[in-house]
Amino acid sequence: VQAQTPAGFIENKNQWPEDVHFASRIPGGRMTLGSASFRYYFLDGAKLEALHQGSHEPDGHSDSDHQVRGHAVFVDFPGADTHAKLKPFGRSDAYYNYFLGDDLAKWASGAYAYDGVLYESLYPGIDLKIYSAGENLKYDFIVAPGGDPSHIRIVYQGADEIYLENGNLNVRTSLANTTEQKPVAWQFVDGKKIEIPSAFGLEGNVVTFEF
Repeated sequence: VQAQTPAGFIENKNQWPEDVHFASRIPGGRMTLGSASFRYYFLDGAKLEALHQGSHEPDGHSDSDHQVRGHAVFVDFPGADTHAKLKPFGRSDAYYNYFLGDDLAKWASGAYAYDGVLYESLYPGIDLKIYSAGENLKYDFIVAPGGDPSHIRIVYQGADEIYLENGNLNVRTSLANTTEQKPVAWQFVDGKKIEIPSAFGLEGNVVTFEF
């Protein structure tokens, strides 16, 4: 998934709903991190630009002209610990202030952005690390000795189509397409980094990893 820098993952200090812990801008929308879940929200960029341009002209549009089409994709991890702690890392020097409407309860100041977030023990013996890498977002599953990677399952809801192509996972929506590059796995044996052949598995809207 391609991200827009330098925002990173911005912490929620009450400017967003409770189920949003962190949020990051991505092309065409926003990604949020929740308890054992990711959410992608895409908006019609062309319509937003047209509305922005029209805001400088006399209002001659109907209410329907001001509606913007959106598309949401929900990503969940069945069997994961929904109480797994989210620990951010790589705090930026800059912070963001939010003054949304006239409801002071939705105002927030000093919301920092981070390079990434670690879900500790999302599955037994398995952490999930999501982070920005240049203009992209990446995630790693870190499996401790004794951890079982077969527990990892990723379920997509709301996509128009999910398919594998050349080993990559493609998620298509009405407004944007995302591609997850084929997985790379390795372990350290006697101090040496050894690559482990791996691939995505896909059955319907459920993604697994094969080794």
